[in-house]
Amino acid sequence: MNEFKAINWLPVQNRYEQCVSVSVFKFCRGLGPAYMPDIYSLVENPRFTRRSEYRMKPPFKLTNMGQSSISYVGPKVWNNLPSECRLEINSNKFKHKIKEHFFENIQRVNDDIYLYY
Repeated sequence: MNEFKAINWLPVQNRYEQCVSVSVFKFCRGLGPAYMPDIYSLVENPRFTRRSEYRMKPPFKLTNMGQSSISYVGPKVWNNLPSECRLEINSNKFKHKIKEHFFENIQRVNDDIYLYY
């Protein structure tokens, strides 16, 4: 993992999640294309809580079919991001924050002696 951090690259899975997160970020900030509301939808919550800010509603799936689509993966990845990343306003700062978040998760997994694959 230290090699990835040294060259400032994310593993492929994390890079994919970063691209999906940026897509959802653009939707939440109104910077995305006009078809984005057809793909994503925000959770309508009448009460404001820290956790409810910019939460995404994943589409309902009866089977596993379609669970690799961006309409399903986007909310799943977005809702797993910490709130300090989701509440960021600037696009470049958001990208840097989620990249650091992914590097921290990778380091945490590498340091965990009880995690087996």
